[in-house]
Amino acid sequence: LDTSKHMVFCANILGSCYGSTGPNSINPATNDRYGMQFPLVTIRDSVEAHKAVLKSLGVRQIRFVLGGSLGGMQALEWGFIGGDMLRSIIAVACGAHHTAWQIAISEVQRQAIMRDPDWKEGTGKALSGLGI
Repeated sequence: LDTSKHMVFCANILGSCYGSTGPNSINPATNDRYGMQFPLVTIRDSVEAHKAVLKSLGVRQIRFVLGGSLGGMQALEWGFIGGDMLRSIIAVACGAHHTAWQIAISEVQRQAIMRDPDWKEGTGKALSGLGI
C-alpha cells in the first residue's frame, strides 16, 4: 500500500485500556474505577466511533478495512454499516458467528477472572485467576 497516495488509519477500540476510557478508568462521580459499572461496548459501537472519526477527517471513501481476530469482527461489521463509504473488507482469523466452543471458552475465561478473590465483584483487579 502506497502511503504517499493512501491514508492508513488505525484506531483503538472503545473501552480498551490502551488509550480510551474503560473499566479501569476512574469514574469522576465516585473517584473509584468504573469496573463493572462501565457501559457495555459492542463491536458496532467501536466501528461507529471509527466511522465518525474518519468522517470528521474528511474521508469519503475507504478502499478496504483490514482486521484480524477482534479486528476481523470489526471488518465484518464495517461490511454491514460502511455503506457507500466502504469498497471492501479483509477479515482474517474470525468468523461471522461464534461456535459453541468459542462461547464456552470465553465463559471459562470470564469465570476465571470473576472467581478470583482479588476481583471483588468488579471493584478490584483479578490477579490470581489470570494464572489458571
